[in-house]
Amino acid sequence: MSFFVYDASAIIAKRIAKKPFSGPNRGQSLVFQEFMQMWVGYKLVKVLRIFGLQPTGIREDLQSWSPDLYILFMYFKDKKKNAKMEKSAQRILDLLFDETDHDGNFSAIKFGAKSNIKKMKDNTLFLVILTWLRQLQQYFYNCPERDKNRNWSDYGNYCPTVSYLRETPLANIRFAKCDNKEELVTSVDAFRPKKDHEAVLLLEEWALQILEPHVPHIVKWAKKVDGKTKE
Repeated sequence: MSFFVYDASAIIAKRIAKKPFSGPNRGQSLVFQEFMQMWVGYKLVKVLRIFGLQPTGIREDLQSWSPDLYILFMYFKDKKKNAKMEKSAQRILDLLFDETDHDGNFSAIKFGAKSNIKKMKDNTLFLVILTWLRQLQQYFYNCPERDKNRNWSDYGNYCPTVSYLRETPLANIRFAKCDNKEELVTSVDAFRPKKDHEAVLLLEEWALQILEPHVPHIVKWAKKVDGKTKE
């Protein structure tokens, strides 16, 4: 599971939440990537808290807003029962692997191969992460660079820099909005996605739109103990 978390966080840190830049970068991009990996991992833990390690329940209304996702998850939930969905499910799987941006390590390690995912007895959580990453790319990659919706957070996107400053609160990590001047980050709030994005940015929210919890009232309990989940 951590392998898929790393892949998603690497794409967010290197491409989705990063401004284009040519030349040497003296900022701490690896530190930023580690922050994003912890953020994605934290969101996955919240998903596990609600759905467990091996979720099987699929929301009945999934088909109404995404027939493709419905086919994908229903087929792998019960291949024998939903054998007629195999061709369509394979097409969607090809899209998630072959036509979706992944970190170089993803294709280099066999664990992330399509053939391995297809053989897994329970690949639901892996598919949740893959489809979440796909929808992020479909949103952000289609936004012009100067469009305000292209900004990952209220601070903008990670901004590579030629300047080097050793003694800083967050190790020389800078953000910038569109064409605005780069600013040194002094708060981890800069890594949180904007609340008003059209795209679903939270992995937890994405999972809640696809999966059905095993335990009754677990979502109600999660909202009670976690203000962010309730929001």
